[in-house]
Amino acid sequence: MVEAQELRTVSALTASIAGVAVLTAFAAWCPPSFRKLVLFSVAYGLCVGGIAVWSASEFGLKRLSAVIMAVILTATGLGLIAARGFQQYRAEQSATATADPAQAMARSIMESAAATYPELADDLTRKRGDIQRSFGDYLALRVRPLGEWEQPWPMVFWGAEVVLAAACGACLVSRKLRSPPELTDEQT
Repeated sequence: MVEAQELRTVSALTASIAGVAVLTAFAAWCPPSFRKLVLFSVAYGLCVGGIAVWSASEFGLKRLSAVIMAVILTATGLGLIAARGFQQYRAEQSATATADPAQAMARSIMESAAATYPELADDLTRKRGDIQRSFGDYLALRVRPLGEWEQPWPMVFWGAEVVLAAACGACLVSRKLRSPPELTDEQT
């Protein structure tokens, strides 16, 4: 009996991970304009919740296990989507820097001067580090339509988005997997 329940749990988890992986891959490759603040995250959380409901119904998973699975998969998926968005952001920044002829010429002059003057080499290395954008910069770019936000507020806002999306997915699972009330003899 215990082995059968474990097998159903593993099957439900595998099916849910597969469904969420497809959803995450689709969402991560969508253009950034499609990934609107809050709305996208909530819709993603509800989709993950729907996958968890199907998986729990199909494989007989308990409600609490399905809720926990939905929360973890939602948070993980949104983290992966944000990581992909950050990769896209850095690629755009790099492409912009290499496409600008003035920046390319300035970089060439700095590199040749750094070869002659070792003290400039350290300065050049430090400036390259300043140019590299961080994940916090990407999150600040995401919330820019709401105004200019200093760190750590973009990270806090993103964290709140993830929590809200996970809560929406968990609520969907909890409501859909609620046991129907038992009927008494008078109600039948």
